[in-house]
Amino acid sequence: MVLVAAGCSTDAADSVADPGATATLVTTQPAPTPAPAGDAAADRSPLPDGAVPVIDAYVNRISARIYDPVNRIDTEVIDRVGRIDDDRVAWLIADGLRFVGRGPEFEALMEAGSRLGGVELSAGTAWLALNNHLLAVDRPAPPGYKTWKRDIYVAVDPTWAPFFDDARAEVDWRFVSFGGVLADRRPFGSDDTCECIAALDDPPADPATEVDWLSDGDAVIGVTVGGSSRAYPLHIMETHELVNDVLGGERIALAYCTLCGSGQAYRLDPVPDELQPVVLRTSGLLNRSNKIMFDLTSRSMIDTFTGEARTGPWREAGILLEPITTVTSAWGAWRTEHPGTTVMAGADGAGADYPLDPLGGRDDGGPIFPIGDADPRLFPQTDVIGVTTTDGRAVAFPVVPARRRLADEELVEVDGVSLVLDGAGLRAVDAGGNQLISHQVFWFAWSQFNPETALWSG
Repeated sequence: MVLVAAGCSTDAADSVADPGATATLVTTQPAPTPAPAGDAAADRSPLPDGAVPVIDAYVNRISARIYDPVNRIDTEVIDRVGRIDDDRVAWLIADGLRFVGRGPEFEALMEAGSRLGGVELSAGTAWLALNNHLLAVDRPAPPGYKTWKRDIYVAVDPTWAPFFDDARAEVDWRFVSFGGVLADRRPFGSDDTCECIAALDDPPADPATEVDWLSDGDAVIGVTVGGSSRAYPLHIMETHELVNDVLGGERIALAYCTLCGSGQAYRLDPVPDELQPVVLRTSGLLNRSNKIMFDLTSRSMIDTFTGEARTGPWREAGILLEPITTVTSAWGAWRTEHPGTTVMAGADGAGADYPLDPLGGRDDGGPIFPIGDADPRLFPQTDVIGVTTTDGRAVAFPVVPARRRLADEELVEVDGVSLVLDGAGLRAVDAGGNQLISHQVFWFAWSQFNPETALWSG
């Protein structure tokens, strides 16, 4: 089986559809709010007579194709699914398009998806366009969808089986997609290679005075815990995406979603002893273009954007990770503001060996994974500071005009939330000057997870 990294194209498109080929994103309404637990997003009304065996045969063929790309799919099987008189079945065609990107099977899938989805599909954009359309119109999934999707996805990586097998999982499976890599199953501290995005565990950190491989203008994600500050170079985070670390005497994790431009930190110490040790890993799955983490010890799936456990023992324990404010800043300004800061130096302290632009403009054309519609108030990939108030309200500030206004010593405030400079970055405070939880993130991600967010207009 051939895999692709999130958003990267591949010549083996007949094995895995190319997520780098983007469709035009129509921005009309905010993304739908996630459905509640389990298969609750599915419409419980029964499928037409005879539909289940047809879908079973189709899913079996897709799964066999994933195990071994030599196993071609009889296009008649796909055609029979496409002729089921139930447009909910379009979700099964969308899942097939994710893993079949070329040849007669692909043509048959596009035809079936166009018929069931009610949208014209074309090569290069079919999978993304169909998913975005189904999400935008909030098309329900058919009854039993989770089981069928499980069979397809577990053929890619059995690590994901526990996620699907939690009968009480609070997951809307329509939103979950394959990010192009396998789960990071390496034990804590391993430096083994893998077909995954490899997390860093307790990486070395250097005093600022010893770091000569960062330029003042290089971007870092700054975190402060217990009076200790650390800079995580953005280009290293774009490579590893997840760091399990100790800062200020506390165990923390910093997760960076390259697709969302979002660096979020969480405290790990409050997790109960019976669920220790916490070993966070990148799953290889996405939730509306946001990376999904999981805990290697318990195989619990965690919503990276909210810190909430969605499946497994963590869900049963009701774990909601405590967020920590992060600040995206230029290195020189962060160092000046936090003279005692350390710098996460990457694997084995080899910070100088990382490419400065590992993404190479991959996402410049807009979201390359399904999100449905985007809130039209800003371009989807506008950088904003997303803020959560103490009473749970969401507020967003576009970064560029906010920084400009603050540089002119003018107030940047909405709904009792103000921004202040921290190095060259921004963080939020309430009316009393108390710090609020905030981080920098693309607008489409913040607004789809916080559809009622207030927005500072500048």
